Amino acid sequence: MFAKFFKMPTYSNTYSRWSYFNNDRLFVSDRIVRYEYTKQFTKIGQFTLILPFDADLLDLMELNGTILYDGDWLCVQSIQYDGKTITLSGTDMKGLLSTRVSLYDDQNIPGGQGYDIATGTTKACIQHYLDGNAIIPSNVKRILPISATVTGVNGLTSDSYMARLEYLSDIVGNLCENAGIGYDVHGVLASGGFEVELINGTDRSHEQSDRPRVVFAVSRRNVLSLSCEHGVTDLYNEIYAVDSNEKAVLVHRDTAQAARVLRRECTVTVGASSTGDDADYFEKYVLREVADNVETHSFAIEAAASSGYGTEYNVGDYVTVMDDFTGNLYKRQITEVTKSYSQGQKSIALTFGTPKQKPLQRIVNSFISGTARRR
Repeated sequence: MFAKFFKMPTYSNTYSRWSYFNNDRLFVSDRIVRYEYTKQFTKIGQFTLILPFDADLLDLMELNGTILYDGDWLCVQSIQYDGKTITLSGTDMKGLLSTRVSLYDDQNIPGGQGYDIATGTTKACIQHYLDGNAIIPSNVKRILPISATVTGVNGLTSDSYMARLEYLSDIVGNLCENAGIGYDVHGVLASGGFEVELINGTDRSHEQSDRPRVVFAVSRRNVLSLSCEHGVTDLYNEIYAVDSNEKAVLVHRDTAQAARVLRRECTVTVGASSTGDDADYFEKYVLREVADNVETHSFAIEAAASSGYGTEYNVGDYVTVMDDFTGNLYKRQITEVTKSYSQGQKSIALTFGTPKQKPLQRIVNSFISGTARRR
């Protein structure tokens, strides 16, 4: 299997389009020592690709260059070498969206000043933020090599979002998670540049009969190992927020208010008004701030065979996981897939649901998102 290496596309004012990948190809190679890529349904994926050391190839490699390998579109962010191997690492093309933040103009909605507010279908909201910050921004230096139109499914028919200096990758990921869809960013060989596509997961669980069912279980010999995790360490279901009028407002994650030990409270800081037409935006903003703080019931497995990935199931699909320890069947969405190639061997690891963040990761994420507080 060959890996193709390209320059990042450039824009041609003469032809009013992005350059073709085949015109920007640097080299191809099938001398892959090891490849590992973790693809996520709504978040940025990470990869590592290792080749034997070759001084001539090293001279051709570029930071921010593009790799197409096994159908995966990847962006090189690090090149390491030691005379024996060359190690390339970085993100999938979703990482492009993490290089831009959402700027904003004053809004007419009460309390909306300082926020960029989008409404419409989920696709329309995503298109709005991409247009203003990556496709046709007022500052042409902010343009990214992304196709003009978001493709794929529409998501929710009535959606909305409040953005304030957020990474585009977070905005798109949050909108997709709320709508129950995912997204991908991949190259377009025919026209150049990259396309943002919104994706629905397919139900392949035991609860449907329209297509072949996919059931993972150790007893079925299609799973080498299985681990499960159920916890409330990160759960917040009652969120107190202070609006611009210094009024404390309580937002509930669920319709029914939790009580006693089941009630888990937290606070967030919001600078938007909670009154009038803006109440709905305020509540959605608060819930977005604690979107990852939910009760978790997730599974992680190592599949016994890798041939089914991409044909029988894909990231985002709903499948059945059998807990061989309890005998229970669970319909779960594949939220993350890690595939590894090494010395002719291929392995697939799947994650279902959202695993709890480990304490260190929570700390790291709080500093990245700017939510960490000094005491």
